[in-house]
Amino acid sequence: MRDKASAPDIGEEGGSQRLSFLHPMADGQSGKLPKPPLAAPQLSNCVQARDKMRFCQALSAILAVVGTVVMGAGAQGQEAAPPTLTLTKAIATALQLHPSLRAADQRVESARQRREVRRSETRLLTDFRLTAQRYDWLQPNKENLLGGGSTDVYADLGLRKLLYSGGRVEAQISAAELGLFRSRETDRRVRQQVVYGVARAYYQLVEAQRVVEARQEALRAMEQHAQLTRDLLAAGKVARVDVLRAEVKVADLRQALLKAQNATRLAKLALRNAMGVTEAGELVVLSTLAAPTAPPETGTALAEALSQRPDWLASQLAVRQAEADRTAAAAERKPSLSAVASYNSEGSDVPNLENWNVGFAVSLPVFDGGRIRAATREAEAELGARQAERELLRQQLELEVTGAVLRIQDALERVAATTKAVAEARETLNIQRRAYELGVGTALDVFDAQTALTQADVNHTQALTDAQTATAELTYAVGRDPQPQPEEQ
Repeated sequence: MRDKASAPDIGEEGGSQRLSFLHPMADGQSGKLPKPPLAAPQLSNCVQARDKMRFCQALSAILAVVGTVVMGAGAQGQEAAPPTLTLTKAIATALQLHPSLRAADQRVESARQRREVRRSETRLLTDFRLTAQRYDWLQPNKENLLGGGSTDVYADLGLRKLLYSGGRVEAQISAAELGLFRSRETDRRVRQQVVYGVARAYYQLVEAQRVVEARQEALRAMEQHAQLTRDLLAAGKVARVDVLRAEVKVADLRQALLKAQNATRLAKLALRNAMGVTEAGELVVLSTLAAPTAPPETGTALAEALSQRPDWLASQLAVRQAEADRTAAAAERKPSLSAVASYNSEGSDVPNLENWNVGFAVSLPVFDGGRIRAATREAEAELGARQAERELLRQQLELEVTGAVLRIQDALERVAATTKAVAEARETLNIQRRAYELGVGTALDVFDAQTALTQADVNHTQALTDAQTATAELTYAVGRDPQPQPEEQ
């Protein structure tokens, strides 16, 4: 029997771990004899088990480190991803940054100042005049007035208040006020136009992204089918022509995907332009579309448009403004009455001879070379043009509202039809794939089914986009102002 010293203490290499054939109290304290050593094959198995355990521990540590690095990189990628742009955010950004809104605001301010210019004619006007002249020769009375000097210094303070203008100034003020109201309605319409442009561009981008997703799904499915044909060819179940047809179909789908991706990039540029954003940032929108609610009746929508649409209200204000301009032009023939007063002082070096006067001034045009008559005819022609434009806008308004309602109805019907078509096309593709795998179908049947499914997906997306775009078009056609909405989650 071998003693403890001659036994191979393999457990010392593993720290506190020892092999099972060493007695735990083999140091002599227990007084018991150690167990007999294991045979050589058993010892070799134990060594291999120990090495395998160490290798697994090392591999687990490496995988843990790699997993930590990968998770950290993924977290960084998530933090660096741009935020999702909702339609509400896009509209809010456009209402803050779009340059057309700044231009509209400036036109409103211009109209406001034009009204103040017209109002100033009814207020008390004051002017001061100071002149200094040196004469080579003066008349005797003028020389005596100046005390024998040759320098004439004259100061005058004048006051003027219009009392009667024959209705000219009042008509001009009325026209300016109507012009201010008209510019405000135009400003409202510009805002509605910006909102409609953003909504349309947003839905077009969503449609483009959904088309890309449909193309990607079709490409993945066709790549799987191509791999299946290669496997069946290797098994001798199909001809090589099936593999070639599948590879050609894959190439066609890749080309279609590239075109869809390029359309998405163009749609992002269009949305950025509609928002008035100049910096080149990444735009990420949700590729989700829902069918809108049914539109109102055409008569109800027309009544709403005639009561609130800004450009229709502005056209009515334009007619009234033209009428006021015609009244102001015709009033030029009438006399005007003003109260005047002045205080003046005159002297040789310093004005010291004072004088004042108070009175009334009447002005009446006698001969103006035909200016007033031409101005009146011009105003009458402008009034006729404004009336014709109002009638034209009324017809255009009815056409836009009716067309938007019909487009919503048509799109909703197509949404229902394409929803069913997508489900049927997907089921058909599954059947054709299974038939091809069983050898009872052809590759052309699979290709046709895949093409039909892709086209059904695209048609469904277009129907949803058309429905949402037509709804935004109806909102714009009836003249609804953008309302603040809670942010989408």
